[in-house]
This record gives sequence, structure tokens and C-alpha cells, in this order.
Amino acid sequence: MAGRTIQKIKESHESELMALPGVTAVGIGLTGDRKECIMVYVDGEVSKERVPKEIEGYPVEVRVRGTFRAL
Repeated sequence: MAGRTIQKIKESHESELMALPGVTAVGIGLTGDRKECIMVYVDGEVSKERVPKEIEGYPVEVRVRGTFRAL
């Protein structure tokens, strides 16, 4: 992908993704076929439909997880 890095794209969209109901974290990961993606963690199935499937050419993967806590 030409242009901005996935890190910069994640950073520029993180606040809007975190504002969606049920979103608990945003990160960078790999899809099942080993392509870079933006990972969005949610606390329930309802939130999955509100998350975009792609952001600036990168796929978005949604994972249902509980709330993240610092140790």
C-alpha cells in the first residue's frame, strides 16, 4: 500500500472507532491470510455491525473480547 503507514491510519481513526458503542480497543494485526489489518476489539456482538469493513484500503478485523485492563 502506498501512502500513509497502517500505524498512521490507525492513529488517525482510533478516536472515531473508540467512540463506537462497545469498542474496547484498537490495534494492528494480521488477517487469516496474513495481510496487515486494523484490529477492533468489542465487548459484544451488537457492536460488530457498526465497525467499517475497511479503512483507507486496509481490512478491519473485529474480535469480541472483554474490557482491556492495565496490569
